[in-house]
Amino acid sequence: MNNTVITYYTEIPNFKASDNNKDLLTLWEKNWKSQGWNIVVLDEGYAKTNKQLESFDVYNENSLLVRESCLNKKYLWNCYLRWFAYSKYVEENGTCIWSDFDVFNCNLTPDQFYSKSIEPDSTFNGSLCAGVLSLEGTNALINNIKLINEEDQEARTKLNTFLKSVENKDINDMVMLNALKTFNINHICTCLRMKGCNQDSIPYNTDGSYKKQKYPLIHFHHGIFGNPNFLNFPEIKSKNRTDIVNYFFNHYIKQSIF
Repeated sequence: MNNTVITYYTEIPNFKASDNNKDLLTLWEKNWKSQGWNIVVLDEGYAKTNKQLESFDVYNENSLLVRESCLNKKYLWNCYLRWFAYSKYVEENGTCIWSDFDVFNCNLTPDQFYSKSIEPDSTFNGSLCAGVLSLEGTNALINNIKLINEEDQEARTKLNTFLKSVENKDINDMVMLNALKTFNINHICTCLRMKGCNQDSIPYNTDGSYKKQKYPLIHFHHGIFGNPNFLNFPEIKSKNRTDIVNYFFNHYIKQSIF
């Protein structure tokens, strides 16, 4: 495995949720580089060089991949395209870490990562926002996406069973890949969720300090806005994640973000 972390970034026109993404990506790059990682940013064009995309139309609005989700279809299409981009990169360069550009690094250096002996094809939390992918894992990953796209009966049964066990019934790539047990889960990444999880999963000690040894990675996803289950920052009036990330590092981790 090399000391590379890959991410996927593509501008999505007329999609308000992506307004702050370019700034967030820039901050993410500086953050991971400061922890000793080589950064590679992949995009839609690169994803389309994956020959496995030739077997189906990822932009098919009637596909099970997107038709039963309330999420923006342009966003969802790119969620799937990122997996093809990651798979292509691993095929060409070997096992590496992937990370969404809203996952920030407190203290996970390459040496610290290797010391944890994390198995390949593990995700770092249930949202599939970061993980480690091998060549063998890419085959299972792409095959599971194809099974859903083809509405394989066994895959659909597993999906329906999984949906009965979760609160969020939206069918998206995260739900589908979890339902088909595409990755093992190794919890070294958390989010700012404060309610609806057991005490051990709360990322703060009783004195209010952040558990950065247990959770060296933090996911600043869109759910942090206005959701009472998550730690919010009402003093941040901009409502963009760049400001929230900077505030969190300064006030809760008390260290520079890069």
